[in-house]
Amino acid sequence: LETRRHSDHQERTLEQHGSAKEQELEALKVVSDRQVVELKEKADVLFRQVEAERRGRVESEAGRVREESQRAAADEGRSRAEEERGAAEERANVWLVENATLSARVESLSSQMEDLRKLKGDAESELGYATIGKSGVEAKLVEARAKADASSQLL
Repeated sequence: LETRRHSDHQERTLEQHGSAKEQELEALKVVSDRQVVELKEKADVLFRQVEAERRGRVESEAGRVREESQRAAADEGRSRAEEERGAAEERANVWLVENATLSARVESLSSQMEDLRKLKGDAESELGYATIGKSGVEAKLVEARAKADASSQLL
C-alpha cells in the first residue's frame, strides 16, 4: 500500500510537473510566436530599408550614367563640330588658294588687256598717220598728174 501511495504521489507529482511544463511550454510558445511576429516585422522594416537604399543606389547610378552619357554626347558633339570646323577651314583654305590663283590670273589678264589696248592705240595712231600720209601722197599724186596733164596740154 505504501508503494502504491508512493507511486500515486509520484504520478500526481509527475502530472503536476508535466502540467506545469505544458503551461511553461504554452507560455514559451506564446512568447516565441510573439518574437517570431516581431522578428518578421523587423525583417520587413529592414527589407524596406535595404530596398530603399538599393533603389537609391540604382537611381544614383542611373543618374551618373545619364550624366556620363550626356558628357560623352557633348564630347562627341564637340569632336564632330571640331571635325566640321576643320573641314570648313580646309575648304576655306582651298577656296583662298583658288581665289588667289584666280586673282593672279585676273591681274595677268588685266595687264595683257592693257598691253593690247596700248598696242591697239599705237596701231590706230600709225594707221591714222598712214592714212594721212596716204592722203597726202594721193593729193601730191593728183597734183602731179594735174601738172603733168597741164604740161602735156601746153605742149
